[in-house]
Amino acid sequence: MWIKYLPVFLPLLSWRKIWNLFAIELSLVLSNLLRKSFVWGMPTQIMVEPTNICNLQCPLCANGAGVLGRRPDYLDLEVFKSTINELHPWLTQILFWNQGEPFLSKTFLEMVRYTVDRKIFTLASTNGHFLNNAQEICDSGLHALTISLDGATEDTYLKYRIGGDFQKVLKGIRGIVQFKRKNHKKTPVLILQLVITRLNEHEVPKIRKLARELEVNYLLLKTAEIPNKEDLEVYSPQTPRYRRYFSGNDIPFRKNCPKLWTQPVLNSNGEWSVCCFDKTVTFPLGSSKQNGGNFREIWTSRQFNTFRKLVYKDRNNFPMCIDCSAHLKLFFDFEKTG
Repeated sequence: MWIKYLPVFLPLLSWRKIWNLFAIELSLVLSNLLRKSFVWGMPTQIMVEPTNICNLQCPLCANGAGVLGRRPDYLDLEVFKSTINELHPWLTQILFWNQGEPFLSKTFLEMVRYTVDRKIFTLASTNGHFLNNAQEICDSGLHALTISLDGATEDTYLKYRIGGDFQKVLKGIRGIVQFKRKNHKKTPVLILQLVITRLNEHEVPKIRKLARELEVNYLLLKTAEIPNKEDLEVYSPQTPRYRRYFSGNDIPFRKNCPKLWTQPVLNSNGEWSVCCFDKTVTFPLGSSKQNGGNFREIWTSRQFNTFRKLVYKDRNNFPMCIDCSAHLKLFFDFEKTG
């Protein structure tokens, strides 16, 4: 799906970033072959959590289900800036999401502007309830925005997006589309997302129609992550091609894990975690607040390399690795709609 972003993404690349991409990919290949941890580069992308607070209670989300186990927090703007100051020569993109709603952070769009000014591709994901200021969002320079709308009708939407406002989300989308058209803006690229569950799979044709009516750029049909296997019967789609998982607990995984070489997560309290599947930060790597922003020490630390080696040795020792679905079919379809 990333090929869709190439017109926006390619001008942001530099020879230094391209060389870093090659170095980190080479170290990953050798690590896979030799079952050792080689790290010859810096991360090519990071996930940033502006806040771990959300306004909704979606049942398949750790935050919405109330099992996140982390103190509510907002990422300090200066901690974010110091991180970007160190990493921007190597970063190709930043993903603004994790376990909260980014727009609840008052400094979120300032983070976006700071990132865009340093020529890093910037993608955010939102539940769409805070899109009322279209001009501020568009003027931030945000390259792409995914808006989760897990239903094509209000009744279906509210079955999963508990506490949501279907009409408010639609109004916010229309406002951005209209502002972009009026002011000849190409960004943010708007992606309407439907996470396919048993609750909404019957509305796939309707969401395709709605995406065209809203005039968003793309529609993303995404398979559902179902952390608790007892929920498979409730949320797993009856249509086999829409499923992320096989039946029952037969969920395969592979030993090599590219996320440990390419995408660490900066959480809202300033702590780094190994990947986005460590939602509760079971394996903290260090804090940007405490180490003065020296991420390279964290990236190449004995602690992180030991974790990489242990994952190779036996992923069954780590519940988050057993549940990881990064290698499964995450996206059913990604189509241009406008």
